[in-house]
Amino acid sequence: MTSPEERPEARTVSGSVRGCRRNGIAAFHGIPYAASPVGALRFAAPQPPSSWSGTRDATKPGPAAPQPTGRNPVLPLPSGDVDEHECLTANIWSPDLDGSRPVLLWLYGGGYLAGSGAWSCYDGAELSRAGDIVVVTINYRVGPLGYLYLAGLSDHLGEGNFGLLDQIAALRWVRENIAAFGGDPNAITVGGQSAGAMSTVLLMAGRDSRPFFQRALLESPPLVEPTPAAEATQVAESYLDVLGLTPRSLDELRSLPWKQLIDAYEQLLARQMSSGNPAPPLVPVLGGAGIPESPLAVTRRGDTGGISVLAGTTRDERNLYPSFGLDAMDKSGALTMMRDWFGPNASEAYEYYDRRRPGATPWQVANDAVTFGLFERGTLALIEDQARAGNPGYLYRFDWQSRGHDGHLGAPHCIELPFLFGNHAVWRETELLRDSDPHAVNSLTTAFQSAVTSFVRTGIPNGSLLPRWEAYEPDHRATMRFDTVVECVGDLAGLQRTLGEIGSTGDEVGASPEPSAADSRTDRTLGVLS
Repeated sequence: MTSPEERPEARTVSGSVRGCRRNGIAAFHGIPYAASPVGALRFAAPQPPSSWSGTRDATKPGPAAPQPTGRNPVLPLPSGDVDEHECLTANIWSPDLDGSRPVLLWLYGGGYLAGSGAWSCYDGAELSRAGDIVVVTINYRVGPLGYLYLAGLSDHLGEGNFGLLDQIAALRWVRENIAAFGGDPNAITVGGQSAGAMSTVLLMAGRDSRPFFQRALLESPPLVEPTPAAEATQVAESYLDVLGLTPRSLDELRSLPWKQLIDAYEQLLARQMSSGNPAPPLVPVLGGAGIPESPLAVTRRGDTGGISVLAGTTRDERNLYPSFGLDAMDKSGALTMMRDWFGPNASEAYEYYDRRRPGATPWQVANDAVTFGLFERGTLALIEDQARAGNPGYLYRFDWQSRGHDGHLGAPHCIELPFLFGNHAVWRETELLRDSDPHAVNSLTTAFQSAVTSFVRTGIPNGSLLPRWEAYEPDHRATMRFDTVVECVGDLAGLQRTLGEIGSTGDEVGASPEPSAADSRTDRTLGVLS
């Protein structure tokens, strides 16, 4: 028989929920934070969930929002159902329903085309236990149901960015309900990885969202501008063409089976890949709902309400992604790619990266350069903008190397995730942790979790198990390096930062030039896939 202690209950504004307690952590799954986005609510801003009577069972996760099923082979296989009904739900892990603990609201990555907060790799129990914090994950709309921009073709199908609006609705829900789960509504950190980190930046830049949280955790953010509305409208027209619809028949979009919408999106992706452009075409839209101005302009001027930031990248971000046949490129091709980031200093940058990785192929050299240009450069810019505005900012780099792919994987995009969540068993059969030393993994997990949970609790990542970690300032650029040895160093980016700064803009890092159409395509190709 299950005791009441093993089936904890909490009351939300919509009704009571009953979860379960495992190994001392209370867990609640599948709690609606918004109504199902079906019928008239498809391609619409999220609405509050309906209330219920009695006590709702909260022991099973809700389904992931509709999405393609393909995943990167080095990541854990997704688990759980996919459906449009009741897909806007939250999962909560808490050490105790009494008290008032700091809260981490986590946003998954996945290129705005896939992902779920209910996947086992994002289970928050171990992170909650390690830091005595409340961990929340959510599901939000992705792909065409989340980011198809129809405002340029219709005046009654919303202003796009529905996935972002879901995130804002979830943040408001957490602020309103988290006290019932032992969380402090006035001590909320929003964090995410890859597209989830970029989503967090959008929330930082939004006047309607940033008052609801105090801290931001940005893991490998691809800090690129959202798609302009005119370009997003062209993508929508191409998508409608795949579906066989015209602007006059847009209302059918709300009645078609969601699987048909996802199939059409996969066809659109295939079309683009066959033309040499593998970028996810449906991403946040500048000028759409929730993004009235450039988020990077907002962060550049430090207008983020004093939010504290902990941000970092991995040493070999780009190693996770497929090469799309580019691995046979010669030095000339590599230099062409690198000029997008280093301008006239591309040759000097090539020599730097070539020396950094002895015996590297031109593709590997370009890969390293893109890692800096797409991930590290923007992260440095944001942290430096934080410092100039007097807002606390802390920088890290995750250098621990996987043994995957015969040691060629290095420290790729996503490598820090098993160390953050501590769900090692889920990741053991993937390339990221395969054949790794359990003792080394456990030790580095403890160190990384200590830093993150200290930041969630206090706004300062100085965990008791770490060397002293100073805030980032342009005069010493303190950077915590997580590897088999954890150490705080100054200006870890070094020459990379200088080359990128001079080569692309002749100005400070972060003052990006106006991107060309090719630059924009490259940004979205490499920046949001995970």
